[in-house]
Amino acid sequence: MKKGFILWFLIITTSAYAQDPEQPRERADSTAIGKADGTLVTSAIGPEGGRIVSDDKMVELIFPDGALAKPTTISIQPTTNNAPNGTGKAYWFEPSGTHFAKPVKIIFHFTEEESEICPPEWMSLGIQDKSGKWSFMEYEDVDSTGRTLTGYIHHFSGVSNLNSVRISAGNHELRVGDSTVLELIDISGMTDSVTYNLAELYNNTPVLWYANSVLHGNQNTGRVRIIEMRNFRTYRGYRTKVIQGMYTAPFYLPKIAPVVISAEIYRTDRNGRRRLRKKVKCFINIIDYYEATVLYEFPGRVGMGSQLSDSAIFLVQLRNRRISVRDIGNSPPKIIKQGQRAGCKEFHNVEYAQGPVHVTSTIRHDSLSRDYPAEVYFEFVTAKVHWYKFQYRCRGGTVTELVSVDEDSLPIEINFIANGQRQQFNVNLGGEIKYKLKIVPYR
Repeated sequence: MKKGFILWFLIITTSAYAQDPEQPRERADSTAIGKADGTLVTSAIGPEGGRIVSDDKMVELIFPDGALAKPTTISIQPTTNNAPNGTGKAYWFEPSGTHFAKPVKIIFHFTEEESEICPPEWMSLGIQDKSGKWSFMEYEDVDSTGRTLTGYIHHFSGVSNLNSVRISAGNHELRVGDSTVLELIDISGMTDSVTYNLAELYNNTPVLWYANSVLHGNQNTGRVRIIEMRNFRTYRGYRTKVIQGMYTAPFYLPKIAPVVISAEIYRTDRNGRRRLRKKVKCFINIIDYYEATVLYEFPGRVGMGSQLSDSAIFLVQLRNRRISVRDIGNSPPKIIKQGQRAGCKEFHNVEYAQGPVHVTSTIRHDSLSRDYPAEVYFEFVTAKVHWYKFQYRCRGGTVTELVSVDEDSLPIEINFIANGQRQQFNVNLGGEIKYKLKIVPYR
C-alpha cells in the first residue's frame, strides 16, 4: 500500500476557528489504553501452534509451529478504541509483552460500512505498547472480497485497525440548518518520532467534496464549502496548503439519510491531468423537530349542550427517516360550559380525568414520504382512559349518581409537511370527532 503522501487535518471544534493557521495544532501519538468493552476469550496454545478468535469474530491470531516455546494461555480482550483514526474496537492481547520466535499472523475483519468510510487499501495496523504509544504498519495482504486484512506481529500488546485516511466531522449529528467543521485526516506519515499536524495538504493534491454525491452539495443535501485555503509552510520539501471545510445541513430533512459526505482525492500526472486516487466518506445524521399541538373540543351527553376541551403538546422527531415522539405534555380536560335541558342541569367533574386526547410515545402506521420536503404521517395507539364524570340535577331535587365516562383515547392522526413552516389543520375523523392540529417548526 502506497501511503507516503500527505498529512491532513482540519479543525474539529468551533473553538478551533480562532486558532492561528500559522500555528497548527499537534496531537501526540500516545493515548490512554482502552477500557474493557466485550467478552474476554482465552485459549491454551503450545509450541505446535494454534488459533484464537475474538468473541466478536473481528480479529484472530494464528500461531505457527515454533512461535511459542511452551504452552501459554493466550487471551483477547476487546477494548474501547483510543487509536488515532481507529475503527471498530481495539483489542488487548495477553500475556502482555510476550515475544514470539516466529511472527504471529493477525487477521482483522472489516464491514462493508467500514470499507465505504475508508478503502481497505488505506487501512493500517496500529500497535500500542504499555505506555500508550502507538506505532503503525501496513498490512501484508488486503482481501476486499473476503473483507480481511492480514499482518504479522512479533510480540503482544494492544492493536487496532486504522483508517490511514479518513473524513471526520466535529459533529456527526446535526439539526437542520446547523453546521459542522469537516476534517480530512491522514496518519500515514506518522513515525515513532513525528506527531501529525493540522490541515496540511500538498498544493498539487486536488480534493473534491460532495454531499450525497452532489459536488459541493445543494439546498436538498446540505452544502460543503471551503472555509479557508492558504499556502503557509513547507513540509518534507513541498509547499502545503491549509483547508478548512464546513458542512451546513439543509433546512429540511434530506431525501437520503444519513447524509454521505465524501472527498475524492486526486493526483495530478505529468501531463497535468487529474487522476482519481481514492474516495473516503463519513456519515452525518440530520434531525428535524416539530412541535405539535392537538386541541379537541367535545360535547358531554348528547342534547344537553355541555362543552369540554382537551389538549396535548409534544415534539415530533425526524431522524434517519424515522419518526418518534418525545417531550409529551398532556393537559387535563377543561369544562367550557355545563349543559342544561328540560329543567335538568348536567354537571361535569374532570378531577383526575385524563381526557380524550391522551398522547403516548407509542405510534403506529408511520410513514415518511420520499418527497422533498417529506410528508409526515403517523397514528397514536389508542388506550382506555378516563374522559370525565357527570351527573344530572333536576327540579324537584332529583340528583343522579356521578357516572364515569371511560373511553378509548382518540386515534389521533398526525399528518403534515416537514417544510419548516407553521401549519394548522382541522382534522375530521368522522362523526363528532373533529380536532385542531397546529404544527410549529422547533428550531
